[in-house]
Amino acid sequence: MIRRSPIRIARDYNRALWPPVRWAHLGWAAAVRPVLDIAAWLTDSRRRFWAVPLVLIALGILVVLPADPAIGSTLRGWGSHLGGDIRRAVETWQQFGDVVSVIVIGVIILLLDPRGARRLPDLVAATGFTSLAVLVLKVSVGRPRPKYDDPFMFLWPGGVYPITPRDGGPPVLAAAWESATRAELWSMPSSHTSAAAALSVFVATVYPRLRWLAVAMVAVVMAGRTMIGAPPAHWPSDVVIGAAIGWLIAGTVMRFGVGCGIGGATRRMAGHRTRPPAVAAAEFGGSDPGHEPLIDGRESNVRERAELTADGGRRTH
Repeated sequence: MIRRSPIRIARDYNRALWPPVRWAHLGWAAAVRPVLDIAAWLTDSRRRFWAVPLVLIALGILVVLPADPAIGSTLRGWGSHLGGDIRRAVETWQQFGDVVSVIVIGVIILLLDPRGARRLPDLVAATGFTSLAVLVLKVSVGRPRPKYDDPFMFLWPGGVYPITPRDGGPPVLAAAWESATRAELWSMPSSHTSAAAALSVFVATVYPRLRWLAVAMVAVVMAGRTMIGAPPAHWPSDVVIGAAIGWLIAGTVMRFGVGCGIGGATRRMAGHRTRPPAVAAAEFGGSDPGHEPLIDGRESNVRERAELTADGGRRTH
């Protein structure tokens, strides 16, 4: 079967059509069709758990980062017009993904859905690995918070930046790894957004009907971190990259069951350490003097082996 390109098909499609209509077909084939093909490739179930987050990271760096001041100013303007109740709701729900919300959701699943509770080790692994990765990136990147109005400053390892102490004293030079000043230089990526994305990936994987609610919760966190506050806690690129990192790590954990695998391996190791010598000998092909391997899960001593009588099947010793 001969396969023709979409452009050639559009060019040859019904030459009797009005020329503007044919040009529209040709423009669709040349511009929109490739985008749709790329989107279909990215969102394929076999690769979207890593492909889409990587694209988001690239867009965050190449597109959003250069426009951080303009986008951030627009978002702050929108945030200033939020009503009191909506503003308080956004401020509250931007904590979605923190330790408390993870524990609450975990307890709810444990109580209501024993089958879904089997995946809770994956929730622990997804949020734990995401937090660790974000911490390393925060310290390595060293981006000042928006209140310093220096969106294109990145300290990288070893750099220092003048920050204002909390007591209102004169500015001091500080590095991102110093505990006393780390919050001021930990803007990229957003840990709140990455944690929300990791928790949302878990919820959407275990309960697919909740996927759009999970996406909405991540959007609320992103809005809260860039729109609320004077000034807000993050630049727009911080939350985009943070969401992508949470999606990437949690998607990998959930797809391969990393947390459940670690939990199972830990239980097996603990079981081997606590089993009696005869059990260990039987499992590893060894022998233990005076003992037999397990029979139906019970340990039997050779010297006390029961013998069946021929007439009644009663045990005699």
